[in-house]
Amino acid sequence: RLGEPQYAESADELAEEAPASARVADRFGVQGIASLPLAVGERRGAFSVLLGEARRFYPEERRFLELLAGSCEQGLLRASLFEAEQAARTRADILHALAATLSGAVAFSEVGGAFLEHALRHLSAGSGAVLLVDDDGATLRSVAIGGSGQTRARWLESVPVEGAYVTSTAFRRRAEVYASRRKLLESEFPLTVATFGPAVRAAYA
Repeated sequence: RLGEPQYAESADELAEEAPASARVADRFGVQGIASLPLAVGERRGAFSVLLGEARRFYPEERRFLELLAGSCEQGLLRASLFEAEQAARTRADILHALAATLSGAVAFSEVGGAFLEHALRHLSAGSGAVLLVDDDGATLRSVAIGGSGQTRARWLESVPVEGAYVTSTAFRRRAEVYASRRKLLESEFPLTVATFGPAVRAAYA
């Protein structure tokens, strides 16, 4: 939080500066700690060194640890750039494969099935569906359902537009909707939880 190195050269010093850390350190026999902040692009973090005995962190050691932190930041930044490049290449490959598949699809179910195959694999999702609104404007009907997870068999053929489902909410808002945790699903999308049961932990529409 402070963006600067923190040192505790003994258990007493640690107890004075960071009581919560001291309680944990005591259980594991930690007597000294050096913690330094990290900055990797827009991401922030820290690394810590734990010692089993009290000792001084001399000025030259502190400078060396700061140099190490800088080298670590550079390495992590290179790794993050590589990951981003790999992810971009993967997305491009998926879009290319999907475009090739869709070129031969003529029915709604074929288009939806091809899309779901690629989307679910990319997200490691258990199941998914493509829904289109009926002429009455009150019902969303599944044109394709995909996946092999526990939730696959529990997809409904249709859901009301006004229902407290993730899919219905995305349709009404005309924007993406998601719940990254089970608690959010339960509080905001109770009908999705009721439909899919305990197997669903997160959802996106």
